[in-house]
Parts: sequence; structure tokens; C-alpha cells
Amino acid sequence: MIFDTLKNLKDYKGMSANFDRAVESILAGDYLEASEGRHDIDGDNVYFNVQENLLTREVNETCFESHQKYIDIQLIVDGEENFGYSARETLKERNNYDSEKDYDHLDGEIEVICKMSKDRFILFLPLEPHMPCLKVGEKKKIKKAVYKIKV
Repeated sequence: MIFDTLKNLKDYKGMSANFDRAVESILAGDYLEASEGRHDIDGDNVYFNVQENLLTREVNETCFESHQKYIDIQLIVDGEENFGYSARETLKERNNYDSEKDYDHLDGEIEVICKMSKDRFILFLPLEPHMPCLKVGEKKKIKKAVYKIKV
């Protein structure tokens, strides 16, 4: 997991060509005015999803998720959310990995909470469990973008 400010995102370039394409799109602000839904940068290799009117949740209303095929970079367009994170070894698998949707669900206690706002990004490598869309204060609607980068 990497949790940092957007002004430092350029410092992470060089991981892969796919990763660099996503970083360039983020730095250009492509996600800021994008409509809800999927936006391809390079087909299934690099794309982002915009989610509008997404209601934040209580911890007991959700679970951890992880992916195997993609790196996630998540950004806030409007509002704020908390992210839960824990080491995979401390969690229990809830269901088998769904290779078509590239996710599995896990249960357990949150070890770290990161507060996301418009000036931040959070990155999860494959198999890193994360719990997005947690409320900050009261439940509120947010708009966010999730970049998917094939590894």
C-alpha cells in the first residue's frame, strides 16, 4: 500500500509502462471531469472507473477486498472517505477468488485507517486487502475514481 499526496505521485513513475500511463492520466486530471463508468486508457491494461453518489459505510456493513490481476489507485473527486488496511495474514477469506471479476473478500479487524481527500491517492498492489468507502464522521455520498493497472 502507498498512501501519499497527489503532488508526489510523479515520484512513483517507473514501475511499469502501464503504471506510468495511469500516472500521466491522473496528473492530467482526466478523472476529474469524467462521467460515471469505465474510461479506457489502454483497453484492459489501464482504465479507470468513476463512481458517483457512492454512499460511505460503517465498518460492519462491508469487508476487505483484494485483487490479483490489477493494481488499484484510488482518488477522491468529491467528498472524503476512510480506507481500512490490514496485512493479509491477519484476515480470513470470506469467499473464493472470482477470477472474472478479479476480487476476493476477506474478514477481520482493521489495523490501519487512512483518510482520503481530494489531494491524496492510495495505491494497493495485488493481494493487498483494503476496505474502501468507510465513513468519515457521518455517512455521505462521494465521487471517486479507481484506476486499474494490469500487472
